[in-house]
Amino acid sequence: MIAVGDERRTLTLTRRVEVATVGDRRAELSYFEGESESGFPECSNLRLRIVRGGSEVFNRLQRGCGRFCDVWPLGSRSGSSIRFRQLDRDPAPELVFDFFTGGASCCSVSRVYDERGGRYRETQRNWTRIGYSVIRPARSQAPIFRTGDGNFICALAACAFSPVPIQLLSFRAGRFVDVTRSYRRLVRRDLAKQWRSIQQLKRRRFEITGGLAAWLADKHLLGEGRHGWVVVRGFVTRGEVARYGGYVGRIPYLEALERLLRRTGYMR
Repeated sequence: MIAVGDERRTLTLTRRVEVATVGDRRAELSYFEGESESGFPECSNLRLRIVRGGSEVFNRLQRGCGRFCDVWPLGSRSGSSIRFRQLDRDPAPELVFDFFTGGASCCSVSRVYDERGGRYRETQRNWTRIGYSVIRPARSQAPIFRTGDGNFICALAACAFSPVPIQLLSFRAGRFVDVTRSYRRLVRRDLAKQWRSIQQLKRRRFEITGGLAAWLADKHLLGEGRHGWVVVRGFVTRGEVARYGGYVGRIPYLEALERLLRRTGYMR
């Protein structure tokens, strides 16, 4: 245990080591953690080390993912920040390191370490405020990361009223690949959830522009975009998205919605 500080700030740091193992592989995440007098957690000197067959094959200091991003291991309070997972078809398991960057609405991040050619290579994914879960749908040969499309957060409505369409990612050859369109049943369930959310927002007289965007994105994933646009235009015609005069900034809502869907690849 280490105590550091001055008259304005005192911080007691405790060294922690998290361990994950599988077969002849062992990963260690070591760091110092503590809590300042202001109540904010502090983590420093994070180092990730991987040993295979008794020999060290990876050793790297873990730095933030940007100028204003910290690295707070998700296991610093409970659970574990690192775990081995079999994410693709090659025999070597991948190591996943999960951490939080700090901030009011951001961000959970994963770093995946994939062994290729005897060396571990890092792939990073920012899950924004959405996070992820790992699922294994029927007929899937590998786990799938279930998350949401962060491009929709705050895009057409206030952040609190910005649901996101489902997004499903697989990990292949060192990168994340969007496979959402391959799992129609899961998209159909999300479509129903988005519709229920729109109805709830309407009853509470909250804006539905963000909910309609997520619902229409799901419709496009299912190949039902034409019908979806008929429904959305009906909302506009009835004045149900006119809280801000039917505009997003200075752009008419329907135009802003189409721009978003084209930019994010839902409309082709």
